[in-house]
Amino acid sequence: MKALIVDDERNVRNVIRQLGDWVVSGITMLLEASNGYEALDIVRTENPDIIFTDIKMPKMTGLELIEE
Repeated sequence: MKALIVDDERNVRNVIRQLGDWVVSGITMLLEASNGYEALDIVRTENPDIIFTDIKMPKMTGLELIEE
């Protein structure tokens, strides 16, 4: 499975990456995006199974990303 972490703060993405026990959870690929537009491109090309998104981000919010 593929997972996508979306947050405008690099430190938050790093913490999420480190806290997850990804292999045990069946995650074989962990992707990252720093805003909603970048995430949308990744969603279209990589088709992740799970998306962890921040709600409040510049350019495109997490809620707008979900609506797309």
